[in-house]
Amino acid sequence: MKEKTKVAEVVEGNTSEFVAQCYLINQPPALGSLLKVRSGEINIFAVVKNATTAGIETGRYPLARGKDMAEEEEVFRANPQVLKLLRTLFTAQVVGYRQNSLVYQRFPPWPPRLHGFVFPCEKEETQEFGRSYDFLSLLLSFDSRQDQVVVACLRKMAEVQTDPHAFLLGAGKRLAQSLGREVERLNYLLRSIR
Repeated sequence: MKEKTKVAEVVEGNTSEFVAQCYLINQPPALGSLLKVRSGEINIFAVVKNATTAGIETGRYPLARGKDMAEEEEVFRANPQVLKLLRTLFTAQVVGYRQNSLVYQRFPPWPPRLHGFVFPCEKEETQEFGRSYDFLSLLLSFDSRQDQVVVACLRKMAEVQTDPHAFLLGAGKRLAQSLGREVERLNYLLRSIR
């Protein structure tokens, strides 16, 4: 199986999440995407939960430069230095790891290495990871502001399953078990993944 091209590098991390810088401006992985980072003898799996493009200097905003231009790309052609002053970062929630060919849906024993390469997961890896729904506990353990991440993740994972309907049905059952006392939140999630 040929591995997909790396999309980013870890610039900050801990055992529950990491921040990665994309190699291309304005092109982060989609919200909810399952990614992996090699970290020594393990591959760490994570779900994209937020992305941003901004200037490299904190608190200093890029200047608007396109007033007299018809297309956004003209701004970059006329000001090539701008690309060196911007960066696209994303935060990913760690949801598991692979060690010795076994997949665990829990936090890894250590965080991803700084400058670790971030890859999109292959279809087969995503299918394998989706055989269990234990990762949902990690995604749901924060707060309801992350519910859009849960929805996006389940939809993206369903796209590559051999039976997307059965996958989402199983996910719905796990959500019901996990959120039985939070009826409004549960109903929102179930409506959104339908």
